[in-house]
Amino acid sequence: MMDQVNRVIFLLLMVLVLQCSAINSCFRDEVCVPVRYCPDIRDVIQPEPVYRKRAWEEYRWCHQQSGEELRVCCGQESTSVGKRCFTAKSRKGRCVDPEHCTLAGRFLRGSMQRNASYASDEDVCYHSDADGKDFYCCPDAYVNEPQKDQTPREREKRSLKVENALPSCNRTDGFTGHCVPMSLCDRFGALVLDRIPNLKYETLPDAYKCPSDASDSTSMCCAHPGAPHDFIRHAKAKKLHPENCGLIRTPDLVLGGDEAGLGEFPWMANLMGLRDSIKTAVCTGTLIHARYILTAAHCFTLPIKPISVRLGEHNLSTEEDCVENDCVKYVEYAIANWTSHAKFKRTPGLYDIALVKLDKPAEIIMDRVYPICLPVTQEWLMMKPAELIAPAWGLTEDGRDPDVLRFTTMHTLRERPYYCKQEQMICARGSNGKTHGRGDGGGPLQQAVRYGEQYRMVQFGLISGGTGKRTVDDEAVEVSVLVGYHIKWILHNMDI
Repeated sequence: MMDQVNRVIFLLLMVLVLQCSAINSCFRDEVCVPVRYCPDIRDVIQPEPVYRKRAWEEYRWCHQQSGEELRVCCGQESTSVGKRCFTAKSRKGRCVDPEHCTLAGRFLRGSMQRNASYASDEDVCYHSDADGKDFYCCPDAYVNEPQKDQTPREREKRSLKVENALPSCNRTDGFTGHCVPMSLCDRFGALVLDRIPNLKYETLPDAYKCPSDASDSTSMCCAHPGAPHDFIRHAKAKKLHPENCGLIRTPDLVLGGDEAGLGEFPWMANLMGLRDSIKTAVCTGTLIHARYILTAAHCFTLPIKPISVRLGEHNLSTEEDCVENDCVKYVEYAIANWTSHAKFKRTPGLYDIALVKLDKPAEIIMDRVYPICLPVTQEWLMMKPAELIAPAWGLTEDGRDPDVLRFTTMHTLRERPYYCKQEQMICARGSNGKTHGRGDGGGPLQQAVRYGEQYRMVQFGLISGGTGKRTVDDEAVEVSVLVGYHIKWILHNMDI
């Protein structure tokens, strides 16, 4: 009798084991996740019993601990990772790893207020059992990786090398390169200009010369550098090392939209002056070093002179900028001194460049206050990107001066108007005829370019053209300063 009882108990246990095995079994390309992390199945399950019954029959459920929510075998491509979602504050976003979400990263690093509602359970959109990591519904403006619903072809297109508006060329000695002003060919400088600093362009062999529309042309065919990331010939070039500036994971961060995310361009600076005893922004600039701001010389010829610099500002109309209860206030520094180019004669685009020294080093905080890169490598020095990103508190579509930082894509013109035909000038216009707005003077024209296997945001231009009132219908081409043309002046005047 006892043997029969033992046999029955054994068979019952075997049945239970087999049932559990069937329940726990997921295919290799599946993961066992709570239903809410598998949108394709979650959206089918309805409260009505008939739908629940159908779901139980159609989908394969996997094991759950006592008290856990239902789990289902979900294809890895069908999980919520990379999919559209809504944050706890009903903002549209993507479900991403916290390493690819600026906002979540700040929370986890502790630089964001710990009592903020963001990064709570309500914003967790997926949990990986493999490594115990939570994924977060990240607002679109803070996602910094290519999304999984982009095809590889689209992703590849967006990662292509930046097009250079400077013409390519072939020399009779077999070298290929780009047509650049003679002073921007660092290799030529090392071989020739260092020995003959007063070399006249007219004495250059015709085989090295390039055609140019510039009235002051010294355009020559400069061979591609053997090591593109070698620094230019200046003792201070390494002080602005690309490892410590312009951090950006991929160029997709700034491909679309016109309103910048909080902390998206952490090098943006506002030069402040006093109007009727009230602080007001009079010009824009960029943080290029903890102690220095790059801006336009014309900013110091205005009736209201800059006396301080604000960093980390996003919305000019508020004391604090908040997203998902992540609040940050700008930091203001007094101006210790400033240096304008000695050759500036108030002509837009001609030597309209200045350096501002802060009274003390700015506190560098990732995604809040961080310097932009300058063209201090040989490859970057030979670049004038065909497309440039212009972040600014400039004009909106309806002609208003916005309070929130925005950006637009500018196209470098190869056929330049008569007032923009100098080697040190960049002539650019937006795709819809957009130009720069009032208060944009001194701001950057920038682009994300490769640095090894990574990307860096580099400032190639500096917005000039004065501060006259414009409208979005004004089709005049604005003139900007080519930063690379003045890179040695910049380095020479920095006390670093």
